[in-house]
Amino acid sequence: MNTKIENLFEEVNIILNEITSNQKASEDFNIFSTLGVELLETRHSKFIAELLNSKGSHGCEDLFLKQFLTNKAFKDQIKDNELFFVETEQFHIVEKNQSYIDIVMESNDTVIIIENKIYAPDQPKQLYRYHKAKQRESSKKIIIIYLTLNGKEPSGDSVNGLERENISLFSYEEHIYNWLNSVLEKIKYEKIKIIVRQYLDLLEKLTNKNSKEEDMKIADKLLENDNMQTALKIAQALPRAKAIFEMNFYKLLQNELNISLKDFGFEIYKEDDWHWN
Repeated sequence: MNTKIENLFEEVNIILNEITSNQKASEDFNIFSTLGVELLETRHSKFIAELLNSKGSHGCEDLFLKQFLTNKAFKDQIKDNELFFVETEQFHIVEKNQSYIDIVMESNDTVIIIENKIYAPDQPKQLYRYHKAKQRESSKKIIIIYLTLNGKEPSGDSVNGLERENISLFSYEEHIYNWLNSVLEKIKYEKIKIIVRQYLDLLEKLTNKNSKEEDMKIADKLLENDNMQTALKIAQALPRAKAIFEMNFYKLLQNELNISLKDFGFEIYKEDDWHWN
């Protein structure tokens, strides 16, 4: 093998081993992942809403709420010390359709609607229906937060003509992560601090923050000397390597299946039946 390629592989492996060695074995344990919460939007909504609740069981009063409201999305729209009632899965019927708003934060003057999307698609007229539901209740100012993993736009069908300036795009990767990270050291109860730190670890996993750290360090290494040319040669050979890897895997799988099913009188394919381009 080309010496430059060997050296580059070795240097990249050193980087990956350093990152792995810096992580303690105990850091692999995460209560949210263990309980299967990470992909359940309703569970994320309940956790976030509980933190935003000044009277929540966390005992930190309005610590989380105040920090959340410092976001520029609420600038000049929220009064100082405005008190909010927080609720999840608030039920409404709009245009004969049942609607459940993920998180509603409501004060005497303002309604903040948080629509939480991790992997689920938008529903028809979803944000429009939520806005209309709260609009018909009162004349309060309505702010819509569209929360996704990476801050993507809602679909046009969901918005259905709502003014774009009424909708703020939030992401777990930036807004929720930065919100909780900025308040972490201010939490006076160690148990709550540990839980929030675990949730931050979960967000790093969901938004690939750890992978991005690896990518940055590897990218820095590729930019050194003439490593980029070597990396391009590796990238050129990668599709062929992947094809050979897959071919070997399926051949191994074929052999294992033939052995496992032989007693039942089945035979999958003989070696001569495999054709590869």
